[in-house]
Amino acid sequence: MPQFLGSFFKKRSGSDPDASQEISPIKELLTLFGVFILLVFCFSMANLPGGDDWATFYGATQRVLHNQQLYGTKINSFYLMYMPWDVLVVLPLGLLPFRVGWGVLSALSMVIIFLVMRRWKTSPFKLLLVLLSPPTFYILLHGTIDAFVLSFMFLPYEFWLLGALSKPQNTIALGLNVLRSNLVKTAIVTGGVILLTFIILGNWVPAYLSQHTDFWSNENNVMHLFFPYSIIVGLVMIYYGWKKNDVSFLVGASPMLSPYGATSSMLGPFMFLAVKLNDWQLLLVFLAYWGWALFKL
Repeated sequence: MPQFLGSFFKKRSGSDPDASQEISPIKELLTLFGVFILLVFCFSMANLPGGDDWATFYGATQRVLHNQQLYGTKINSFYLMYMPWDVLVVLPLGLLPFRVGWGVLSALSMVIIFLVMRRWKTSPFKLLLVLLSPPTFYILLHGTIDAFVLSFMFLPYEFWLLGALSKPQNTIALGLNVLRSNLVKTAIVTGGVILLTFIILGNWVPAYLSQHTDFWSNENNVMHLFFPYSIIVGLVMIYYGWKKNDVSFLVGASPMLSPYGATSSMLGPFMFLAVKLNDWQLLLVFLAYWGWALFKL
């Protein structure tokens, strides 16, 4: 593990004799930015196969940029099932060439995973396992926003309802923390963003509701193996997450409440295990997970 990564994960303390030798926040930020640029270049030039989710998102950004209806007709054989504010957030990537935009999204996904794991004070070894896990590979190959939607965790609680609705199979349980927010401010923020989508896109609701996608029988749905029994697990995790004010429980619980979840949706549960298990226990789960993923190919 590079030395700067190790320093990112050190516990800062005024009594730590090595604290003065740690790199400054500005140097950390510049290093992280440099790594981000390098990742963008690598992902943009990698010519990875797939990218079907990103193709749908990219097509959606082009519709917004060309003042076309966002919902109601398929984009590259798929209906857009994400909320309109998801598209508006990634709209700047639509101004870039397809592969560069995909590269930026992939690099952002890696950085967000890093930042979340750092906030949860996990070891560099656990971070490495998360970055090499099947959900992360799925995210990169398909160009999904499963890691990207976790970025709203760094915003005030007043934004968390929007985040919870952005991709419910990844974030719905996080909406519970709205109860810890100023509800008036939450209503203003949520209502303001929704109003903005109507101003930009018009009344998108009827077209959105007219779309039909059979998620349950989708070949990418791994939750059909566990749902509805997984709801019990999810509710128990929500209970402990609320009681302990531990967001990692809520991140892990969200896919358990959904009848649909692709491999990328399992990023949250794997990150939760990275917090709660020791290095060797997580390594065993990592190896077992990859064994199951390769068996299912």
